[in-house]
Amino acid sequence: MKFKRISALVITFLLSMTACALFAACGGSGNEDGGSGKIQYKRIACIGDSLTYGHVWHDESYPVYLQELLGSEVEVKNFGVNGSAVTNRNEPNYTLKYDTLKEYSDSIAFQPDLVVIMIGTNDGYNWKGSAPTFEEEYRKLVDSYFENGAEQVFLLTSPPTLPGNAFHLIDSVINAEVCPRQRALAEEYGLPLIDVRETFEAQEDLRLLFRSENNDGVHFSVAGAKLVANLVAEEIKK
Repeated sequence: MKFKRISALVITFLLSMTACALFAACGGSGNEDGGSGKIQYKRIACIGDSLTYGHVWHDESYPVYLQELLGSEVEVKNFGVNGSAVTNRNEPNYTLKYDTLKEYSDSIAFQPDLVVIMIGTNDGYNWKGSAPTFEEEYRKLVDSYFENGAEQVFLLTSPPTLPGNAFHLIDSVINAEVCPRQRALAEEYGLPLIDVRETFEAQEDLRLLFRSENNDGVHFSVAGAKLVANLVAEEIKK
């Protein structure tokens, strides 16, 4: 009887070890490296407009909180640019098309493993001018990171903006025109989509996620920035 019990324990142990090996081989630990608990991405580039940069609250931007969540073994860099857009909005004097800026070149030189893109809100400012080239320019932006060695790209939808915001952004345009294209591009590429708009709109009081100073209504409060950081961190750790 004693021998049978020992044999049963040995068999159970071997089955358990086999299952663990299969889980690791199939990537069961998601974006953690082989079940070791270490995140596979070492350099993360956050791309976008003032919602990424943080406007005048750079030290309270979502990449700052993402860095805190992921720890010192990962380097998160903020390449956001206030006022930038995917397109040139068909405006001769607009000079903040993202892929023409130094921050874009710097983000490529950073050689990120993971690129997190949240941009498009400012294209909605003049959607008539942006619409004809928005998807084409967005594809070029995504392609450029893969072509330069990125392992993965996350796409984020543009968040809502509050009525009467100080920047005169019309949320209905962003919701009806920009966000559906962001979602469609994520599906087209088979990329992870983080639907920031959907998550924000599900919160009990949307106003708490935005800055109230000077009737801002567009840029994230600390609570809003931390919510975005958590969404990105959760996707990384899947």
